[in-house]
Amino acid sequence: MLQHWNVFVICTICFFVAHGIGLYKQSLKVNRMKPYTCTEYRQEMILLGLQRQLADPLLEPPERARIEEQIRKIEKEMDMQ
Repeated sequence: MLQHWNVFVICTICFFVAHGIGLYKQSLKVNRMKPYTCTEYRQEMILLGLQRQLADPLLEPPERARIEEQIRKIEKEMDMQ
């Protein structure tokens, strides 16, 4: 009985490992279709920095408006709107 249990456990593990590898390969295919560029990364980091500045409670209204406009511009460039 114990031998059957061991075979079941090993088969189950093999199934999940194979399934995981299949999903990993599939994600590689999807990612290869559209590479993630340095420009996209840079835009994301700029956007995060602007959002962080916007969270400052001591921010003056004209500066807040300027930052919000920059955020809208970057989101539009990134097709987020």
